[in-house]
Amino acid sequence: MITIIQGSTGAIDITTNIDDTATDLTGVQAKIYDTDKTAVLATYTVSDAQLSKIGTGVYQLIVDTSSTALDLAVGRYYIELLGVYSTYTYVDRAAFEVRFV
Repeated sequence: MITIIQGSTGAIDITTNIDDTATDLTGVQAKIYDTDKTAVLATYTVSDAQLSKIGTGVYQLIVDTSSTALDLAVGRYYIELLGVYSTYTYVDRAAFEVRFV
């Protein structure tokens, strides 16, 4: 489980693997969902400062828990990374926790 301390910033790396090979996608988006997975708190594309491509098929999402736009309290949240490979939609999900020290 990825853990970020409340009030700090964390980097979450997601590798898109197709047939066990890291593969670049087009139209990449990352979404952060709330603790019950019903509401999208934020959506980023690679043109936003929060989401970048750092290697072949490797994307990094910067999560600033103190951002007033996100306002992440202590709890578990979910990231969804999606994009297109060939003509197929690729979706990967991961959970992360915000903890209080």
